[in-house]
Amino acid sequence: MKTSSKKKIGILTFHYSNNNFGAVIQAYSNYKLIESLGYEPYIIDFKPVNKIDFKGRILTIFQNVLGFKFHQFRRMKFSNFLKKGINYDVLKDLNNQLDLFTVGSDQVWRYRNDEESLKKYYLNFVDDDKPKIAIASSFGTEDWEGSENITSVLKKLVKRFHAISVREKSGSKICHDKFGCESDVLLDPTMIVNQSVIHDLANNSNLISNKKYLSYMLLDHSMEYEKYFKRIAINRKLKFVKIKGTRLIKRPDLWLYNSIGTWLDLLRKSEFVVTDSFHCIVFCLIFRRKFICLANQKRGVSRLLNILKMVGLESRFITFLDKDKIIKSYNDEIDYELIWDILEKEKVKSINFLKSNFKDCLDD
Repeated sequence: MKTSSKKKIGILTFHYSNNNFGAVIQAYSNYKLIESLGYEPYIIDFKPVNKIDFKGRILTIFQNVLGFKFHQFRRMKFSNFLKKGINYDVLKDLNNQLDLFTVGSDQVWRYRNDEESLKKYYLNFVDDDKPKIAIASSFGTEDWEGSENITSVLKKLVKRFHAISVREKSGSKICHDKFGCESDVLLDPTMIVNQSVIHDLANNSNLISNKKYLSYMLLDHSMEYEKYFKRIAINRKLKFVKIKGTRLIKRPDLWLYNSIGTWLDLLRKSEFVVTDSFHCIVFCLIFRRKFICLANQKRGVSRLLNILKMVGLESRFITFLDKDKIIKSYNDEIDYELIWDILEKEKVKSINFLKSNFKDCLDD
């Protein structure tokens, strides 16, 4: 670790995702946000190891190779990277290197069966007297799914935090009802950080000509949806673009992914966006695009509804192929001046939370 007079802040988040644009961009936004507040950020390179069979390992290798542009992004954008494995004792050593630990954003607090890795996202390896702050941590779903045993363990870990902020109101309710703690609701770091950070990432891609196009970005493939929105695009003389990249194989679902810069640029220039992704909605708001959000029950809808309700765009949440609602969303303009009045107030609240709690923990 390089020597610096600045206080060193560790970030535990989902930085490693090879297939998820939003996860990697939120990690970078978190990094740049902490840097902008005058501290030295460090990404903790923790990657849970999933138990998978031989076929699953081969598929993971292919996905990693096809997601090489995500690896390039991390190498270029994260200058402070703490190379640490999954071992508890190895992570424990970070207490000697960092002044404060943060966890968040993204669905870092969502329950999963791998409870040993889950406990690490509640900072079980951090000393009791070392400051800990949750930055817009998300549970992903409306309800807590953990057993009484794991809830009891996590409740004790949460009690050690100096300050807790979550990304959704439903998350604040889980904190109160299940863990007996209070929390603030903050924006995702992608909306707190100076918006020039996001715009600067969007490289002019030149993948699309001057023709207007519909951007299609679903986390899970649906032939029914794809056919329907292709017809929407054709009827409105729009090009239909899968902004994720080039799909190589349908089964298993393998893609040659666009770069993060290209993906953002395609969103930025879209005439209309169809998505079921939380961060895709966020970037539509940042780039002031027209969009609709399709419900994806498997991945959780509370985080989608939270951001849409905050800015008064619940009407753009589609639970099934409601054609009238979709056409109305396409035709209706969005009052982004009003929306950004709301978001700027939330941004001030979020920055004040971070400044105040970092200062409390780190000022001598």
